[in-house]
Amino acid sequence: MRSIVLSGLFLLAVCGSAEATIVRSDTTLVGTINGADKYVLGYVRWSAVGAFGYGKPFLFNYQIAVDGGQAILVCSHAPLIIGQKALVVIKQHEETAPVGCAKGATFIPMGRLDTFMYPVSSALDKERDWIAIPPALNQEVGCKVQTLDYDLNVKDGAGKSTRDYAAALSSSRFVLWQDLRKCL
Repeated sequence: MRSIVLSGLFLLAVCGSAEATIVRSDTTLVGTINGADKYVLGYVRWSAVGAFGYGKPFLFNYQIAVDGGQAILVCSHAPLIIGQKALVVIKQHEETAPVGCAKGATFIPMGRLDTFMYPVSSALDKERDWIAIPPALNQEVGCKVQTLDYDLNVKDGAGKSTRDYAAALSSSRFVLWQDLRKCL
């Protein structure tokens, strides 16, 4: 009986309509980065799974290496791969790090607009770095930068067009780091 109830709850969760929420930031990306205690653009030197469990999200520990600078330790729910670049912006906050964060690592909680870790891609060209802005975030950059915007025409199982592509791409908007750095 218990498995039937759990299966029914699972089906309700899966069949329920998924709605994307857009978060509007009051500050520009440049303002947020300038107001941070620290920001770095580096690459993931190593990663480790800090904690996971039934019904709990994964928690990852990363060492972010910075060219010509000291590497930093961060702890986050965001999955990155070794060698991937990331923009890490850290503002002191009072949220306690969950069990599984490495000693000395800065915890980067999900959903904060002042402390975050955005993935960076150089797949389009090897000379430039493109910061992936989360799909559910509506934030002005605050200076003139080159951007890439993708508008996907995704179709659901019935062939009906839908704009819910958050799970298909990590982002639909990318900002050029080399331009953004000049504004900081």
